[in-house]
Amino acid sequence: MLTVTTYVVYVIVNCEMTIAEGRTVLMTCYILEDKFPIKSPVRQELLELIDQVHYHAPVFTAFDLFELNRRTFLVLISVLTTYFIVSIQFIMVNAS
Repeated sequence: MLTVTTYVVYVIVNCEMTIAEGRTVLMTCYILEDKFPIKSPVRQELLELIDQVHYHAPVFTAFDLFELNRRTFLVLISVLTTYFIVSIQFIMVNAS
C-alpha cells in the first residue's frame, strides 16, 4: 500500500512540475520575443512556439475524465481518510 502511494505521489509531483515548466517556457518566450526586431525570423519562430505552447499546454488527464494534479491527490487522500474513519467506526460498533 505504501509503495503504491509513493508511486502515485511521484507521478503527481512530476505532472505538476511538467505543467509548471510549460508555463515557464511560455513566459521565457514572451521575454525573448521583445528582444528581437519585429521582422526577425527568430521572433517569428518564437511567436509560433508561443502559439503552440499556449494552445497545447501540457495537461495530464485520466482518460479525459479529470486532471492529474495536486488537487486531485488531496481529494484522493481526503476520500481515503474518510473511508478509513468510517470503517473504523463500523468495526468499533460491531465489536461492542
